[in-house]
Amino acid sequence: MITALVSSLCTCEPTRGSFAWQAVHPRSPAARLRGMGDLNLRERFALFLAYPEKCVWCGRPITFATFEVEHLIPRSLEGDERAEVLRLHGLPKTFDLESVENLAPSCRECNGRKGKRHPPQAPIIAMLLADAAHKAPGIRAAADGAMTKAKVENAFGVILAAAGHDEAGPALLETVQAGLDDVAAEVDRIQTVLRQHDAAAGGSGSEVEVALHPALSLLFQSGRWKASQRLSDNVVVVHDGQGLGGYVGTSWAFACPHCGSHGPWNGTCCMTCGMMSDPTD
Repeated sequence: MITALVSSLCTCEPTRGSFAWQAVHPRSPAARLRGMGDLNLRERFALFLAYPEKCVWCGRPITFATFEVEHLIPRSLEGDERAEVLRLHGLPKTFDLESVENLAPSCRECNGRKGKRHPPQAPIIAMLLADAAHKAPGIRAAADGAMTKAKVENAFGVILAAAGHDEAGPALLETVQAGLDDVAAEVDRIQTVLRQHDAAAGGSGSEVEVALHPALSLLFQSGRWKASQRLSDNVVVVHDGQGLGGYVGTSWAFACPHCGSHGPWNGTCCMTCGMMSDPTD
C-alpha cells in the first residue's frame, strides 16, 4: 500500500502539463524533476511547506504535484508600469521578480483567474510581499539542506512516477517506501529549519523598536493598535487586543484608497474603515 504521503504529493489523474504529469510522461529525467518556473526541486518543496501546503489566495489545501508558483508582482509588467509598481511597494528597481520574495504557492483555480486578479499595487499584494520576504530566508536555508540534490530528486521521481501505476508489485512498493522514507526525513528537516527561521525573524527587534515602528505613525487610529511583530523595517503586524489586527506598512501600496490609513490590512479589508480595497467579484 502506497502511504498517505503519496496522496499529498500526487493526484490520481494529474493534469496534463502539471508536475505530476511530467513525472508520469517524461520527455527526459531533467524535464521530470525540474518542477515549474525557475525553482529547483528543493526550493519548490520548501516553498510548498512554508505556507504551509495551502493556496496563498483561497487558503485551501494544495498538493505538491499540482500547485502552481504564483508571482505576486506579475512577470508581464514592463517598463514604466513595472517601475511604478515597484516604487509603490518601496522596492528597488533591481527587485528580482523570480526571487522567493515574489513567489507564493497557488492552486490552479486561483492562479487561472486571469480576469479577476488583484491589481499589482493593491494592499493585499503589499501584505503578501511582506510575508514572502519574511519567509524567504527560511525557504533558502531549508532548500540548502543536508540531503543531496540527487537523493531528493530520486525520491520524488520514484514517488511521482508511481502515481501513474494503477497496480504496484512488491518490488515497486519497496522502492516507493524507500523514497517515502527519504521524503519524510526531508519534510521533517525542512519544517525544522522553517520554524527556526520564523522564530528568529519573529523576535527581531527589541520591544521598544517594535512599539516605535515607523509604520504605526501612518495609522489613523494609532492608539487603538498595538504592534505584535516586526516583519521588517517597513512592515509590522498589529492587533487591538480584541481579536482584530493585520499588517501595516510604510510603502504607498499600503494606503487605503478609501480612508488613507496604511491599514491595518486583513486580506483585502482595511480594519480602520472596514472597506474592501479591491473586490474581485
